[in-house]
Amino acid sequence: MIEGAKRFPHVQLKLAREGTAKPATGGGSKRTNPITASNRSDRWGHGNKLKGSVSSIVADWQSSTEERKQEEKPELPPARRIILQVDPDTFDPDKLKGYGIEVIGDLEDGYIIGASANLELTELQKKIKKFLEEERGGGTVPEIWELIDGKRKPELILSPELWNHWDKVQHEQIYTVDVGFACMGAKTKLSDCPTIKDDESIDKYSKKLNRWIEKRDITYQEWDELKSVREEEVIKFVVDDYKGEILSITDGETTRFVELPDSFSCRIQISGKGLKDLVFNFPYIFEVSEPDKFAELVQGQTSSVFTETTFELQPPEPEAPKVCVIDSGIQEKHPLLKVAIDSVNSTCWIPKERDKTADYVGNGGHGTRVAGAILYPRNIPRNGKQQAICWLQNARVLDSHCKLQNKPFPADLIIEIVNFYHVKHNTRIFKL
Repeated sequence: MIEGAKRFPHVQLKLAREGTAKPATGGGSKRTNPITASNRSDRWGHGNKLKGSVSSIVADWQSSTEERKQEEKPELPPARRIILQVDPDTFDPDKLKGYGIEVIGDLEDGYIIGASANLELTELQKKIKKFLEEERGGGTVPEIWELIDGKRKPELILSPELWNHWDKVQHEQIYTVDVGFACMGAKTKLSDCPTIKDDESIDKYSKKLNRWIEKRDITYQEWDELKSVREEEVIKFVVDDYKGEILSITDGETTRFVELPDSFSCRIQISGKGLKDLVFNFPYIFEVSEPDKFAELVQGQTSSVFTETTFELQPPEPEAPKVCVIDSGIQEKHPLLKVAIDSVNSTCWIPKERDKTADYVGNGGHGTRVAGAILYPRNIPRNGKQQAICWLQNARVLDSHCKLQNKPFPADLIIEIVNFYHVKHNTRIFKL
């Protein structure tokens, strides 16, 4: 997965092709995927296959809702999960909003995790009907290859490690997991901030910008309200219904003022029975994973798990690359990090905290985890020796709540940090 996708963890960006670039030849249109082409030519067969899938999914939703009531299982949010396999080259996930489906996760291989508040899938059925009758509005239906009940593919949501042990989950055992929830909703997404055109007057642009700002503020308020509703639904399900515990809630990250955080994540403790119900039936989940192993080591430095570790990290070569971690600071004295820290050049850019470069974020820190992921991208050895691949430079910009201060302006701050480390220390790699 491409690194930039971490801003939107439920939207996985994949490497489509690697090699030497070749200029396009000829003037023809892009080649249609053979599956999509076959679906388009076999209108009756493909349309009726999807129609049958919708009927089966809707019937299953209705029967499972009745079963939950009869068995007095916890009430679910007013939506159900649906999985779509689509043409990965041409299908635009944002079009699903016109089908009445909210995109929860856009995954590799053309799989999309969706959620529908309409338990009849009315808009989707209309699109399929238009495709069958060759009416306008059904043109993208051939790009939808398959419709799958949301309970049938838990491996799309579970991390590989959890999936490998999924059949061993015990109902009464208590598990700690990190769960990601999407909450952008099914409405049209916010457009990019308008830019002024060469022939546009300041007055005209100001009016356009003000309209966009007003729409942005309304969108943000709607997102915040939706996020609050879904957080309450999660708390009710985990804490009230399954007597579990919410250990932490973190908003999805934003990197520019025009971007809305479209997700939040929770670290929860819950019984195996509750975990399975959550994974199979809670509609807004895009990821469930085991807690970060490095964070566990950071939090449990004095625990028996840590003291049993005989691994020794050795300093990098003097001329090894430098990586500047622009984050919440780093626990520089941690045994798994300290020999790789360029502590002489550690800085803090938070006003009134210039002398504090440590990581004060709870649950093992944030910048500390980032530093650990750089040195240990796959796993942390339990024994032996390993030379660090780079020097870590610590530029603290986030406070103990993992928040960025209002001043200075983020873009100016990043420029200042990059200039400081690049000009003075020839640093070329920066991790934001």
